[in-house]
Amino acid sequence: MLVRRKERKFGKGCLQEWTSHRRYFTTQFAGLLVPIDDMLASSPFLLSNRPFLSITISTV
Repeated sequence: MLVRRKERKFGKGCLQEWTSHRRYFTTQFAGLLVPIDDMLASSPFLLSNRPFLSITISTV
């Protein structure tokens, strides 16, 4: 079912192509994570020097 669904969306043979390019995609993904890793190297929290909780209550 997964193959059928993905091939309908991305084209026939997409899963085989992705599998054959797995090493390239993994390297590319690791490169995209570098900025986040750099942010976390300077502070253990992404947005400030301390944790905070933001709660949004929707009244729909």
